[in-house]
Amino acid sequence: WSYGGLEIQFKMLQSRPPFDTESKRQEILNRLNQIPGFNIPADAIIRFPKVELSVLKNEESLMQFLEVLDWVVQEIKKS
Repeated sequence: WSYGGLEIQFKMLQSRPPFDTESKRQEILNRLNQIPGFNIPADAIIRFPKVELSVLKNEESLMQFLEVLDWVVQEIKKS
């Protein structure tokens, strides 16, 4: 978003396999929260939590985030 934030659209994933199950959305949450600067609460898997883009200025954090996105794409392809 133009305000410098990143919105994780868990709510939209609720109706899209394979992330229509709570456990799969929880897995995304767990993977994201391993990235320094991410601190998304457990109940956010039914909302649109936001994270400041500045947490991704560290190259290692950015790479971890991209790995999570790659995992999400692979899970979608398998479903």
